[in-house]
This record gives sequence, C-alpha cells and structure tokens, in this order.
Amino acid sequence: MTDDFARALGADRWQPSHWVAEDQDEAAVWRAEVPHADPAYIAGQVQQMMAAHVGLRWRLRFGCIGVYGAPGTGKNALLREVAATYGVPMFSVDLSAGLDLVELVGGTALVGGSTVERVGKLTWWAQRGSLLVLNEIQAVEPTMQTLLHDLVAERRVVIASLEGAPQALRLHPSTFIAVTWNPFQGRMPEPALLSRLGAIEFPQPSQTDEAKILASRLAAADPELARPTSEVTRDVALFTDLRQLYDQQELALFPDMRFALNFVAHRIASGLPAATRTLAALALTGVGERQRSLRQLERVVVAHYPQARGMLVA
Repeated sequence: MTDDFARALGADRWQPSHWVAEDQDEAAVWRAEVPHADPAYIAGQVQQMMAAHVGLRWRLRFGCIGVYGAPGTGKNALLREVAATYGVPMFSVDLSAGLDLVELVGGTALVGGSTVERVGKLTWWAQRGSLLVLNEIQAVEPTMQTLLHDLVAERRVVIASLEGAPQALRLHPSTFIAVTWNPFQGRMPEPALLSRLGAIEFPQPSQTDEAKILASRLAAADPELARPTSEVTRDVALFTDLRQLYDQQELALFPDMRFALNFVAHRIASGLPAATRTLAALALTGVGERQRSLRQLERVVVAHYPQARGMLVA
C-alpha cells in the first residue's frame, strides 16, 4: 500500500474500531478475511480521489457510499485496498446473480427434517464490523431493494421467520457498505437510495495512470509479460479511441480495462493478430451491423497499428 493512498484515505488520522470477539474461532474467521494490500496496486489520481471519498464517509459515520463507473475501472480493487489499509474484513457479493436469501441474510431453513433459524453470511459480517461490497445493484429484484433499504437507511438486517415476528439485527457501528453499479447496464438505483449513498462516479483513469495499471497487472500476472509503461501507451491510446467509438454506438460492448489487458497480454505473448482477434467481441451483432462495426473497429486499430489491416475484415 502506498503512503499516498493511505493519506488520501485518511488512515494516518483515523481508523474504524475493530470488533472484539469472545470466541477465538470466530475471531480467526474474521481475521482471515482481512485482505492484504496488493503490492502491484497503482494508486493514481483517480484512486486517491475515490479513497478520499470513501475515507471521509466512513469517518463521518455515514456508513455507506455508492460507486458507479465503467466495468474494469477498478471499483472492487479500490475497495479491497481500503479494507486492507483499515485492517477490516471485506465481504463482497454480486446482487445481479441468483441468490439464496436464507444463505445470504438468514431465515428459517429445513435441516434434518426440522426447522432451524439461521444467520446468513452477509448478516454475520454486518454484525461484526466489515466492509460489505454489494455489486451490480442496477439488476436487483424487489426483494433485494428491501434488503438494500434496510442496510443503508436503517442500518439493520431483517430476518424473516416462519414461526414468529421478523428479527431485526443491528449492524456493527464500524460496518461500512459500498454499493457499486455499471451505468451502461440496467437502470440507476432508486432516488431515495442514491441520496443516502452519496453516489460518486469512478471515472476512467488518465491515460498515464491506465498505462501504469496495465503494466503493473501484466508484471504481476506473469514476469515474462513485464514491460515498461512506455510500451503500452500506444495500446492505451487505442482504447481511448475505441471508447469514443462506443460512445458513437458503433460497438456493442464498452472497451473497458479488462479488454485492454487482454489485448496487451495477447499482443506481447502471441503477436498482434492474436491481440486484434480479442477485439471482435466488441462489434455489434445485429443483422447488417456486424460487418460495418468490424470495419470501424479495424479503422481505429489500423490508425495505431498499421500492420493490423485486414485482420478483422477480410
């Protein structure tokens, strides 16, 4: 963890209180989920700005933040570094996936022919002081909207029961909730939820920082792929132009940093033809649109890599 990131977070001035466990087994589980700082993490201007927002809201006991932005910009990586710096566990869940509410939140379950009351995973962490990361909330079902309202607005988890009144469990004072979403998919969260979250956009990093991030990720994945930042600046410029193509509705998918990482890795390891083929998935898929979209893709790629001509369009 860099000193700049820790200072931006405010970790040198304030730390959340930690849960004190009476049971040593529970304490061991809690400690095991405290992430380690990633030595390859690049804390550029965007990351430091976002860390400052998270740290401020946590310190002021707002208890939550909304973070939205294009996929691959590093929303979850940032939150993991925050948890590592503060020394708290991180529990992350994708709310767009089909979820078992009893497993996640708790409730009445049938075990061995008998009904038993269970506390779900999210509830267990919420009661013990942790960073809860709830991803892709633009796709949540109505039952999840109720869960989000209880967590964010009421600072509680409500567990339904078949044999009595619902049980409302309070969150630990240091539990912090980060809600993330991709503005390119689904709809924005409800206005009442947005006002509580104080939603902050995670912008695309600068070209300089994006080049540093890509070079760092490549080196961390495989030392043989390690390259100086200067070698990937042309790739970053290419993806900046591809994102403009997406804005013009000529691509079906946003060319995020994951696509950029794939492109650079394939280019270094297998050559430009292999790298260029990783871009075909970005093209539109409609009848009569795909060939036009591929031609537009190739036009942009050739502007940066003239030898790519003919690699996407025969």
